[in-house]
Amino acid sequence: MKGNSLPIYGDRMQVRDCVHVMDHCQAVNLVVKKAVNGSSYNIGGDNQTTNLHIVRMVCNIMDKIMPLKNGQSYRN
Repeated sequence: MKGNSLPIYGDRMQVRDCVHVMDHCQAVNLVVKKAVNGSSYNIGGDNQTTNLHIVRMVCNIMDKIMPLKNGQSYRN
């Protein structure tokens, strides 16, 4: 919003697994209640995407809800 560049580190293709915060909280609660002592649990959302894709999605949303006055995209 201030016109600063977004830093995207590495080759920008690192993958993240995005989980909604409430889904994560429910999963943690389930593990706390039903976990077997000494076991390990991974919480994932099977919603994997790259850092670059997430940044592009955010820029597209910003273009719609808060367009830049010069008509450019946040992706520039």
